[in-house]
Amino acid sequence: MMEERQARAWLSEPRYARFLDAAGGSHKRAAELYEWHAELTASSFGLIHHFEVLLRNAIDGALGEGQPQAPIKDTWLLDFETLQPDGIKQVIVAIERLERGKLVTRGRVVAGVSFAFWAGLFGRRYEELWRHRLRAAFPHEALTRRISAPGCA
Repeated sequence: MMEERQARAWLSEPRYARFLDAAGGSHKRAAELYEWHAELTASSFGLIHHFEVLLRNAIDGALGEGQPQAPIKDTWLLDFETLQPDGIKQVIVAIERLERGKLVTRGRVVAGVSFAFWAGLFGRRYEELWRHRLRAAFPHEALTRRISAPGCA
């Protein structure tokens, strides 16, 4: 178990204080709670990983139907009629990160863009994409989309 001084230094005083408050002021219980929290978070990553793979493949299936794996310029990933400029930038960053000398394919780029890219496709700026094409990624659900907060992007 980490010492209290270590906990305050490693976690930061405000973060440690939250665990200490939840543990009724007991450092031992706060440290145990922090360790439990770390284990819970770590165990969630597998589930999040699988969700991301399923989500990105469903989206690529809907938006990339009938498109080739290469050249990438002939796919939805570099299509300004599909993606906003910031989305295209994220795709270009993913392409630049791919291992040099290997073929840039749609599948490799799909696997290489961040989760934020995929989440961004559900923002307000992609409303028309959702209405006309992205809904097809979820064929077994009668989905509607509602954005309640004015600041949602």
